[in-house]
Amino acid sequence: MSTEKMQEGIVAIAKLIIPDLENNVTKETAFWNSFVLFFESLDAESKGKIKLLLKVINLICIFSFLKPLGNLKLVQMEKLIFKIENFPVKLIVGGFTGIRSLVMISYYSMPQTWPLINYSGPLLKS
Repeated sequence: MSTEKMQEGIVAIAKLIIPDLENNVTKETAFWNSFVLFFESLDAESKGKIKLLLKVINLICIFSFLKPLGNLKLVQMEKLIFKIENFPVKLIVGGFTGIRSLVMISYYSMPQTWPLINYSGPLLKS
């Protein structure tokens, strides 16, 4: 899976989970950069599983909506998430939970989101 396809899929999922990213190129770019930092710190097997899961999710989109993940409308994305969270294959459900967690960690690690959670930043002693 190309980096562009992965970015398209992860950002589409992130925009549904975190509406603040919608129509905000600056935050979307910061989110993607944060996600990449976390993703790159994963072992090769975990990276491969995430990429494979994104391919599976994209196939579910194509079979269900005749569109790839990055081209779904909000209502279709909501239906997709419901479908994935109730999927009969628990590995898919578990994998999606992992992606959702990685999305949340990536978003809330961005300094511009800290005021939203009343976090003033790391406490460093000089």
